[in-house]
Amino acid sequence: MLLFNFRTNARAQPLVNAPTAECGMARSRLTTLSKIEPTRLDDKRHSYHSPPWFKDLVRRLRCPVAASAQSSPSECARQQVGVAFRIFVLCLIGYSLCPPANAAEGGTSAYLKGYKDFFSGVLPTVAGAYVRNDVIYYGGNIDATLIGGQLKLKVSQWSLSNLTSATFVTPVRIIGGTYAFGAIVPFTKADVKVGIDTGRGNVSSSDSVFNVDDIIVNPVMLGWNSGDFHWMALVSLTMPTAKYNKERIANTGLNYWSVQPQLGITYYEPKKGLDVSAGLTYVINTENHATDYLTGNLFHLDWAAGKQLNPTWKIGAVGYLMEQVTGDSGSGATLGPDKARVWALGPVATYSFKVNKMPISVLGKWTHEIAAENTFRGDTVSAAISFRL
Repeated sequence: MLLFNFRTNARAQPLVNAPTAECGMARSRLTTLSKIEPTRLDDKRHSYHSPPWFKDLVRRLRCPVAASAQSSPSECARQQVGVAFRIFVLCLIGYSLCPPANAAEGGTSAYLKGYKDFFSGVLPTVAGAYVRNDVIYYGGNIDATLIGGQLKLKVSQWSLSNLTSATFVTPVRIIGGTYAFGAIVPFTKADVKVGIDTGRGNVSSSDSVFNVDDIIVNPVMLGWNSGDFHWMALVSLTMPTAKYNKERIANTGLNYWSVQPQLGITYYEPKKGLDVSAGLTYVINTENHATDYLTGNLFHLDWAAGKQLNPTWKIGAVGYLMEQVTGDSGSGATLGPDKARVWALGPVATYSFKVNKMPISVLGKWTHEIAAENTFRGDTVSAAISFRL
């Protein structure tokens, strides 16, 4: 029993924002140390506690206006030299302890990393409607990420998403391949928390959102097969249909268009029950005009290898790689063209059965992100069910 993978593209991780922290300010706005904004104090979702040592630092920096009226020019000069030295030390600490701001706006991609698995290159030849529904949990952390030109620190998030994919296979043949089209509608519930403890004060913020995600359409899907080999080419379009507010900490949408040409390849040998599949995706992004941020293009490789133990069970391994090919740009990318990279590995299993003669397949998998640069690092647990209507 085949578990058809029509999930040609999806993205369910929320875009993450966070308030500015002192450590980030030491890096990105060193010349405005005495003007740190408290990040929307009137917003109940945010809290800011300026530590006494920081208030004293600002007071001394403004001498003699903000200092004692008895201060002499020489005393004031000595004070300012001492403050300048403290600022220099603070800057060194900021650069040594605060990691670089991360690439890809919000630390994520328009394509959901690791979304493909078994039968990534298989497109049915029998006309009809095929459905796959995925429930995906993701929990991860990022040391820093740049949104709208601001550095955000110590961001953690978890999200629970439901993605419904429908693929309509037609009897039409184009250049010898089966033609199909489809769409994916995702919903996401996400909680995001940002916090950094300075030892004498803290900056913290949290937010929660539940909303439809950016909808994906697959207008062109073409599939071929030759013996045990199957391959499929398609183009996906991610549309900015989700509600987006750049002032919020969490958003389910990215607020920009994305085009993803994709190629899926599968080698499936029924006699031995061997399945080896790979999906390649190239993500081309447009600019987020709300933040003047253009996320660079990204390359995704998803793979799966499994063994059919019997007509019911298949077990194997899955993994993925995400590599940013071009750097971020735009006036919102204030820390330069950093690039993101992450790879992950985990187990996968499928269980196949019939209900009223209708074949149904259920899949479960877990992937752990082993190494990550300039993007989130965490774990994904997901379950999927697929069937033909």
